[in-house]
Amino acid sequence: MHISSYTKMAFYSILAVLAVICISVATFISQGVTENYKSQLYANTQELLSEYNNRISSELQGHIQLVRGLPSLFAVNQELSQAQFASAVSYLVNDDLEIRNIAAAPDMVISYIYPIKGNEDALGLNYREEPEQFEAADRARRTRELVLAGPLELKQGGTGLITRVPVFLQNDKTGEEYFWGLISAVID
Repeated sequence: MHISSYTKMAFYSILAVLAVICISVATFISQGVTENYKSQLYANTQELLSEYNNRISSELQGHIQLVRGLPSLFAVNQELSQAQFASAVSYLVNDDLEIRNIAAAPDMVISYIYPIKGNEDALGLNYREEPEQFEAADRARRTRELVLAGPLELKQGGTGLITRVPVFLQNDKTGEEYFWGLISAVID
């Protein structure tokens, strides 16, 4: 039996159409799988980022709350020694927390710091003479609210977020409130 050239051509045309259909279906399925994979990857990434954001926010809020209570140290005793200050705040700075140091700056000059080791260069820092830190320090004083700034390059090296709490005390004789200074915590 002899197959005509028309029949051969029809056969090859049908094969070509079937091949194009198969390739189209495979491409469509592949694109669908790829899009599904991308969507799932995006959703997983968003979930992971949300978890990290929540954890970091929670830890940061915890550190900030610890610092908020420290102005009471100076309300009770404005003449604290460095040793008394260190004793009072030492439990806040440990291996489990990211707090690098806690400092007190009467009249905007860091005069107390814990731990001293590794933070010696920050002692004596006058916020008024540090343009990159003065704006946030002064904003805390003006607004009477906690101010979080950074990341900033630190005098003692490295970078950190700095949370500053303004301290306002009452004059024993006049009863008037005055700006004592700032308490700050450097968060690694």
